Amino acid sequence: MPFKQLHLTKFVIKFPHGARSGCVRKAWEKAEVDKQWAETTWAKKIAAREQVGNFITVSGYINEAKTHCSYMLVRWIFINFFCKL
Repeated sequence: MPFKQLHLTKFVIKFPHGARSGCVRKAWEKAEVDKQWAETTWAKKIAAREQVGNFITVSGYINEAKTHCSYMLVRWIFINFFCKL
């Protein structure tokens, strides 16, 4: 993870200075940071925002399809009834 993407939180993990990733990973799993993070309101807000984003995307596709279908219907009516006069 890039250093710029890290945020300070209340979670603390103890591991020796200069520890490699394996040691850090074990300490992370032992402290159950993922479980603690999932219980925070910050994580819940992020999950809710993702769900809303997915809903907006699906509803946007549906609205776009409806608009396209109505456009095609109006175009077909115009071509078949008004252009043959």
